[in-house]
Amino acid sequence: MGKYLRVVEPNYAGEYGALADDKIFARIAEATTVYEYRLQNGKVGTGGISKVILLGPAAERRVEDLIGVLRYEHPLGENPEVNALPTPHERYVGEAHYALRTLGADRGWDLDALETVYRGVKDVDYRFNGTWAKPKWNLRRSCAVGVEWRTGRQLELGFTVSPKGGETRWLPFLASPIGLGKIDTAAGKLVWEDDRHALLWHSNKRDRWRLDTETLQADFLYAPAECGNPHGQYALGKMYLDGKSWVSEDRAKALYWLRKSADQGFARAERLLATL
Repeated sequence: MGKYLRVVEPNYAGEYGALADDKIFARIAEATTVYEYRLQNGKVGTGGISKVILLGPAAERRVEDLIGVLRYEHPLGENPEVNALPTPHERYVGEAHYALRTLGADRGWDLDALETVYRGVKDVDYRFNGTWAKPKWNLRRSCAVGVEWRTGRQLELGFTVSPKGGETRWLPFLASPIGLGKIDTAAGKLVWEDDRHALLWHSNKRDRWRLDTETLQADFLYAPAECGNPHGQYALGKMYLDGKSWVSEDRAKALYWLRKSADQGFARAERLLATL
């Protein structure tokens, strides 16, 4: 149980299920993520409810009480203001907000805080972009590096590199399906290693991304592989082969690390190289 609403999961069928355009789905996912993210930080008082699962459409309203969680079935499309919104992503978030507002009115929630969240989503045009780490100057103050996330067809985390008197460049290094999970659990503290290289530590405080501000190259330093462990080298090779973990797909880097592992006699690396 919690004092504030922290998680909302909108699960809608109906008109949204008929949408086939990937671009529209990505925009809906982004807008929903903005709403969820702002709810997490909006301090919407709910008297002990920390999560709401929204289910629609339904013929009538039904609420199922769990411990600190509500499952709320509600009709879709009954609010004229929501129906009049011009785009699917606006209507999708509008449905979620209308459902929460209706539920909150019945249960004495902080509706002012809820409205502030919704206004904030509209103010940023339903876009989920932001700053993870503010730009930091190196010791010579010749370059500033920061970390931002930006959303298109997917969510990307990237370095911003701003040479003194020069143009800022954005270098994405980690991509994820749109949502709050992967990037939030990946990124940690941003520090300068020296005047040329910046490090973004993984949240596990063991691994890190290393940015070369002169070549604009970012590498993932996976500690078990860097220390020469063949299992760690195999694991990093698999990461590069699959492109589904902390790095993008890169066959050349995958082969490099798998060969280093196989050279130490690691059987799984040998077998995988044989299939490649």
